[in-house]
Amino acid sequence: MDVGKREKGGVWSGLWEYCRRVRWSAVFLAVLAFLTHGSVLFSQRFGIDTDFIMNGSHNFELIGRQGLVWLAKLLGLEWFNLYYAQILALLFVVLAPIFFGALFFLAGGRKEPAGWALAALGSSWIASPFWAAQIYFLNQSPQVLFACVLAAAGLFLTEYARRDPRGRWYAVLAAVGLMNVIFACYQVLTVVYAVGAAALFLLGHLDRERSVRQQLGWLFFHGGCFLAGVLSYWLVSRRFFLGGSDYLMSQMAWGETGFWLGLRRCATAVLATLRPGPPYYSGCYGVFVLLFLGVTLWHLAVSGKRRPGSGILILLAELFVAGAPYL
Repeated sequence: MDVGKREKGGVWSGLWEYCRRVRWSAVFLAVLAFLTHGSVLFSQRFGIDTDFIMNGSHNFELIGRQGLVWLAKLLGLEWFNLYYAQILALLFVVLAPIFFGALFFLAGGRKEPAGWALAALGSSWIASPFWAAQIYFLNQSPQVLFACVLAAAGLFLTEYARRDPRGRWYAVLAAVGLMNVIFACYQVLTVVYAVGAAALFLLGHLDRERSVRQQLGWLFFHGGCFLAGVLSYWLVSRRFFLGGSDYLMSQMAWGETGFWLGLRRCATAVLATLRPGPPYYSGCYGVFVLLFLGVTLWHLAVSGKRRPGSGILILLAELFVAGAPYL
């Protein structure tokens, strides 16, 4: 389905049709999320730093995370409510992969939605150690997870504009505006957004013969919009916020440990994911990456004539997706 078409109701009709066809996968993801995170979410636990937020002792706007304040007001979390925050966190951790699945279906050119694909994507998302850690910060997890839903919307708007840049320039402005909210919730979501774009690139080009020029045009358009979002977020934060320290830079130890010690620590973290390390790591990720790349190489070899440059761009996009968790 072309994201620019308006046949039979257009985008909204396609989104509804997608949700209708994958409804049982969505139910499965809701049950999985409850079983995975329910014991933490539905308890009397207030979460890390929540007491500081309730007492007004911490200001997210001073560390470039003003989006948390904006979305808290939008969602009615300005006055913290434990049970309401828990329900929202569970809701958004389920909705995020569903929205990304819809994005891949609507903008990736797929003919039929695959419920099993959503179940696999959503399971890996919900069970990710990243979200297991995020949910402990209950004062911010609903906003951060909602920002992931907005990331899918931002990517959709960018792809919608790419199909007709002159007629849909307003979609670019809307996408950049959403990026300012998304990145201001948690700067690491820049990586989540970029991985979503890379996945969208793979879905749109892996099964279709595209010239290197067409692929580069796609990458430059999405990359340009992404850079506009990052730069505008940085400028807005520098001009109006960041009264304290830069949050993301303060989390990095490169300046304190030196390059080589920092590199050794990164290598240790990578090795930890390649072998069993309960409760987070099963040791299967390295095998998955090799299988992922192997199947792609086989597909490129048997799919007919394809210029080497086209295949190289596809493999580079896959390597970025596979390596993104380590960023």
